[in-house]
Amino acid sequence: MLLDVDGVINYVGDGGAWRDQKEKMKLKRVNWWNIRWSTEVVLKINYWGRNLADIRWLTSWDEKARLLLAPALGIDEFPLARDPSMWHKAHAADIVDQTYPGIPICWIDDELDSFLHDTDRGHFYWESRPNTLLIQPSEKMGLQPDDLARIESFLIEHSK
Repeated sequence: MLLDVDGVINYVGDGGAWRDQKEKMKLKRVNWWNIRWSTEVVLKINYWGRNLADIRWLTSWDEKARLLLAPALGIDEFPLARDPSMWHKAHAADIVDQTYPGIPICWIDDELDSFLHDTDRGHFYWESRPNTLLIQPSEKMGLQPDDLARIESFLIEHSK
């Protein structure tokens, strides 16, 4: 799993479905940024990382995702998917694909469409790649319950 932060875990709007579940909505200042998230999203990410997926941060937060954000939100330790000094997010996804041909990939980013156009392999390749789930949440809502269900179904199907 290639996982972004802003617009995915951290939403900037009303939180969509989470706004009706106030007990699951959290706000905390991390690295001088106000982070809004749902505890349900964090629980799912941790569950997937422990049981169903190899999760890698693919975010402009880079090491700050591991060192600052994850501990503040209670997210487990995950490595980076890229060397931020060398690779654009799209290039990092292409490297993962080339290094592990055929491996199931779930790529989650609120700016996914723009990154798919920037990959060496192109938008069409990623949309037609077997064993691939591309999730582009709205930055205002982040991951929603239906996204979590789709991701979990994909992970279960490909963990067998």
